[in-house]
Formats: sequence, C-alpha cells, structure tokens
Amino acid sequence: MIAICFVVHNQLQYTRWFIESIARNSYPHALGFFALDNGSSDGSLEWLKSLQLDPYVIMRNEGNESLSKCWNQVLEEALKHDPELVCLTNNDILVGPGWLDGIVAQEKKGDKAYWLPNGALPFPRFEDHVRSRVKTGRTYKGRAGWCLFFRPEAVKEFLPIPEELRLWYGDDFIHWKLKQAGYECLTVDDCCAYHFGSKTVETVGKIQHIIDADKVVYNRITGESL
Repeated sequence: MIAICFVVHNQLQYTRWFIESIARNSYPHALGFFALDNGSSDGSLEWLKSLQLDPYVIMRNEGNESLSKCWNQVLEEALKHDPELVCLTNNDILVGPGWLDGIVAQEKKGDKAYWLPNGALPFPRFEDHVRSRVKTGRTYKGRAGWCLFFRPEAVKEFLPIPEELRLWYGDDFIHWKLKQAGYECLTVDDCCAYHFGSKTVETVGKIQHIIDADKVVYNRITGESL
C-alpha cells in the first residue's frame, strides 16, 4: 500500500481538486488515505467524511495546531498500517496521469533516497501536458516539501518533527534529518504534479512573524542558517 497523507485547514476547493485528480487515475498500486482536518470551519471535515475510500483514516484537531504536530500525527497513524511507501503531501496540488508509476519504478532501484514529483509543467491544461510528455526515467537532485515520498524506514528516521516549527521549515527539518542519515532527495521526472503554491497558509492571515520565529527555531535545532 502507498499511504497518501495530508493535512487540511479550510480551502475545501483545493482539497476537492486534489482528491478528484487522484480519482481520475487508475492504479496497479493499492492506495490508503490518511487525512487530518486541522480545525477547518468551511465544511472540509464533513466533505472528507463523505468520501468512500478504503483504507481511509480521518483525524481531527479541534483547533489549528502546529503543522509539524499534524504531520507527526498523520505519519504515525499511516505507519501503523504497514505501508510500502508513504506520501506526505499538501492538499493544494493536482496529480498527473500515471503520477505514481515513476515513483514506484525509482523505489524498486533500492537507492537510499526519497522522492519529489516533477512540478515544472504549466497550468492550465496540466494533465494534457503530462499525457503528451515522453517518459525519460530520469531523476535529478531536488529539495522541496509540497509532496514527498518515503520508504517507512526513512519516515522513522525523521519523526518526530519538532512541534515548535509551527508553520514553516518542517520540510527543511525532514531534509536535514535525512541528509544526516545518508539519504538523497531526488526529483522524479516522470512523476508530475502541479502545486498551486501554499494555498492553505493563505487562510492563516499574516504569517511573516510565524515564519521568522520558525526560522530561529530551525537554526537552533539544526545549526543551519537558512
């Protein structure tokens, strides 16, 4: 099973588009869905509960908790289900046709790595662009946090993510931790996804003071200056 793990805080329309883009694909791989609603007030929880997915775990925080705490919650739950691969993803993305095939092909190579989709294709007509591409089988070094795939043993290397990182730099902590453990982050050219660009945080309001505080925490924990 590939565990699809995501956190939702309002922005229901993007979550709909995300799940609908997954549903438009057919898969030779079993999928499990692990969703955490982080205090939404726009009907997101009710919509998530209406989905008919199997296996499917819905979790709920009454308030808007630290994103790092949410990631810890949803990843720890996914690991209980013995997945072959774990996808930690934003809910503000669209996935392209055959998006998981390239990831599975790379995972089978056995490299000490974790993987990021190719996010370079344009929108609109994103899916048409994906269908017209010639598959390359290539990977290249990359570092981002909007959608990442890990083997379960890699997830165990970086959990728990410090909950002091309230909104930003949790993905940087993952990259830092896995680099210490000898993992390489690779972008998979044939796994295509479109990221709308941090739409969830737009619901939080002014966030620069949170980002600044998170940067101080990240620098203290890792010794890295970003």
